[in-house]
Amino acid sequence: MLIPFGLKDNVIYHINDVPNGRSCNCLCPSCNKPLVAKNRGEYKRHAHLIETDCVNYQAMTYLHQYAQQVIELEKRIIIPKFTYSPEIILIDGSVLVGQLIHFNESEVYFDTIENEYLWNKYRIDSLGLLKQRSLFIEITVTHKNDINKIIAIKKSNKPAIEIVLTSLHNSDRLYSDIEIKKAIFDSSNINWICHPKAMEKVEIALSQLRIEAENKNRLIQIKLEKYKQKQILEKKQEEERLRNIVLAKQRYRNEIKDELIWLSTITESWIENYEIEKQSISPSFLKWVEIDKYQAFIGVEYQNDWIFECCREHWQALIIDFLYRIGVGVNIQVYDINRYINNHIKQNIHMARLNIAQYQAKKKAAANGSQSKSRFAWYLSREENNKIISPFVVVFKYLQYLVNQDILSNNNLVFQIKDKDIDSFKKRIIQQKKITIMVNKKLEQEKKERESQELLEKYQAQQLLTRRKTISIEKREKRIEELIIFDTVIFDSCGGIGYRCCNCHFNLPKKTISTEFFCPICGVISEFTSEIITQDYLDTAKDRYRCNNKPLDSLISYPNE
Repeated sequence: MLIPFGLKDNVIYHINDVPNGRSCNCLCPSCNKPLVAKNRGEYKRHAHLIETDCVNYQAMTYLHQYAQQVIELEKRIIIPKFTYSPEIILIDGSVLVGQLIHFNESEVYFDTIENEYLWNKYRIDSLGLLKQRSLFIEITVTHKNDINKIIAIKKSNKPAIEIVLTSLHNSDRLYSDIEIKKAIFDSSNINWICHPKAMEKVEIALSQLRIEAENKNRLIQIKLEKYKQKQILEKKQEEERLRNIVLAKQRYRNEIKDELIWLSTITESWIENYEIEKQSISPSFLKWVEIDKYQAFIGVEYQNDWIFECCREHWQALIIDFLYRIGVGVNIQVYDINRYINNHIKQNIHMARLNIAQYQAKKKAAANGSQSKSRFAWYLSREENNKIISPFVVVFKYLQYLVNQDILSNNNLVFQIKDKDIDSFKKRIIQQKKITIMVNKKLEQEKKERESQELLEKYQAQQLLTRRKTISIEKREKRIEELIIFDTVIFDSCGGIGYRCCNCHFNLPKKTISTEFFCPICGVISEFTSEIITQDYLDTAKDRYRCNNKPLDSLISYPNE
């Protein structure tokens, strides 16, 4: 590496502190061979005057000595700030914070500086003396301070600071004496090892904080004990509540024990046999309900509709008859329809009891301290709850079917019958079908007319394209000249304001056009568009016409042959 430091008269000199060349009179601190100063180029450094096998030059070691010499020469040092916030963690994990202890950064000038000061069995890098006060100064370059020395200083309560220059290691700043001095006197590189005044305040603050913490911990302990007792009580209450729920669950299950046993026996084959048995049952309402009138809309099978003790044709006919008895435009709730059905048709007795148990489950849950809002019975299993069939659901599904058949209209759970009787319904449906057929025919006719019009327009476009192809370039150029002649007349005689015929594309004065929009050139009634002709337009008219279809369209509409 380059050599930043030399030795002269047992003093370390930086390359910037000596004259150039041999007159520096420096020796290599490592091998004691003569050095020559090269401090005029970009990279200032010492170099060996003669060839040498010196390989032990330790720049950081000599930086340590140089820093001691700088401090000794300037007899000053920067005292870093000291900040400490006393804290004690309380037994509940919270932190008790005391008053902040702070000493500002300052600059101190000493009466004398003594390097390599022997104290007890340790060597102090520098000792600063000011009147009756002293300060130990330790300099750290590459190796950390001896931990035993640090402990001894703190035990003896000696004021001491540490200057850390490790940032200069392998740095170009090492070859600048200005940068080295900046680092020595930079407070961010200086730490307190021992600050007796500050530590005295710290101990006082911590002592006061410990007393306060002891009092707070005593109160916290009381609260913790109360909280612990509360938790124990709540645990016992919860255990008691759970025991009550278990006992209540068993008690309520015993109340419907026979129904639960019956529910476990329900299978597909059982349902099939039950449906066969119901075929022989003739409900009393058949005396006034005419099933044959509603034959097209009854017998619709739904999952779990076996719960009524009559065949599905009967209870479905009863619903339709009830709705027609209510009348057209009258709102009726699903609940009212369901209530009417339950008044005239028996449910399977076991299923009816299970439905009641499920309905009353909320009240029983509230009595046992539960806030459950589920419609399921809390003391039954999910499988058992799912097997319990609500007649409301069965009735609602059938009403939805009637809505799809256009017999009813609905808004959520409110329904209305659309016709006064089933015959009126049939007539309306027939009329709707006729209207639908007529509308479909009309739409089909319009579709055919559109297709015919599209074919005609396609044919006309093809014819137009064919006619354009047959027009020679000579005819086109001649028509362009004719169009320009008329444009020129408009510019010269009409102030540039003309009206172009949309059929023959000639530009005409307004006075030549009749009120019926009859074109005197092509001899047809046509639309006209106003157009302003300028000198610039006339200068470029031939190119304009050659770049558009007006000449071709003019020849097709008005050949003039």
